[in-house]
Amino acid sequence: MNLAKSNKTAYEIHRMADCLEHIGEAVLMTDTDGTICYINSAFTVLTEYSEEEVLGKKPNVLRSDRHPKDFYTDLWFEIKAGKVWRGEVLNVKKNGNLYIAELTIAPVYNDEKNTIGYVSIQNDVTDKKRVLEELQEKNKELETFNSIVAHDLKSPLGNIQGYCETLRENSYELKIEDIGSMIDRICSLTKRSQNLIHELLDYSQLDQKGLDVSRIDLNNLMDSIKQNLSFEINQKNAIFEIGLLPVITANQMHITQLFSNLIGNALKYQETDKQPIIKVYGKDAMGFHTIYIEDNGIGFEPSQKESIFKPFNRLATEKKYEGTGIGLAICDRIMKLNEGKILAQSQPGQGSTFILRFPKTKFANLK
Repeated sequence: MNLAKSNKTAYEIHRMADCLEHIGEAVLMTDTDGTICYINSAFTVLTEYSEEEVLGKKPNVLRSDRHPKDFYTDLWFEIKAGKVWRGEVLNVKKNGNLYIAELTIAPVYNDEKNTIGYVSIQNDVTDKKRVLEELQEKNKELETFNSIVAHDLKSPLGNIQGYCETLRENSYELKIEDIGSMIDRICSLTKRSQNLIHELLDYSQLDQKGLDVSRIDLNNLMDSIKQNLSFEINQKNAIFEIGLLPVITANQMHITQLFSNLIGNALKYQETDKQPIIKVYGKDAMGFHTIYIEDNGIGFEPSQKESIFKPFNRLATEKKYEGTGIGLAICDRIMKLNEGKILAQSQPGQGSTFILRFPKTKFANLK
């Protein structure tokens, strides 16, 4: 009697398996004890486990240990009670890679309405979740971006309008020197607005410039940047100490802008009576080309080493210097687009060090 019942159960599971073999989702079936008795081909494609490797085993072969024990206890309790469980699980493939599974587990019944096992259907939503998180982050960034842009543009434009109205209505009563002073302020505010718009466009168009990559000799790049900044360098009598730099693989336009911004900041954020000393050198680290850009400028508090890379974040020590607060945000975005990372170290009055890490393996076969 038990053998007949067992054969009937096996037949019913086999009949269901035939229906599930060709669907796109990864399917796993177990008996009532949770022992795997069937997987479809999509399961093998997703997890890299073959039938021989999982049949007769428990589904915990996929367990990543990223969930608490109670998570699986509650899941098992729910399906044993005849309910359908739906949720997301962080699983692990045969090769050790983690993936986020959108999972549905339901009891399987025979014609007599008795539970004969359980079926799970899962989709890999790792990329979908990543894209969604990136989109949410971009939306959040855009909201902040828009509110600050509105404030930062509204302020100088309002002042310009005020000065223009004063000149129009009172020009005959104003002294020549007062008129000249107002015109100077209008010019200064106009320049500030132009710089802000220019950097906003640079920041917003970074993703649109594409990532056509090439090998870039940073030694040659530094020579070019020093030539482009020669007026400021000569004006401040700046000293450069440049060590041997590596050849990296990245987007030429991005990296030129990155180094121009960082060297330009090293020249700008200096005490007026101090001769700028700027050091640029490279070090090999495991898997990375690491570049250091050191200066002896005004520095900043160590607690601000992350916030300085956020758009429009200007430090109190920088307020007396012209700037928009977007330059370092551009640098951070460039490094992310080129799969690298930028870090900062500093102390007030003791200069700053910016550390750039470029992956060595990125496009390693590029000639």
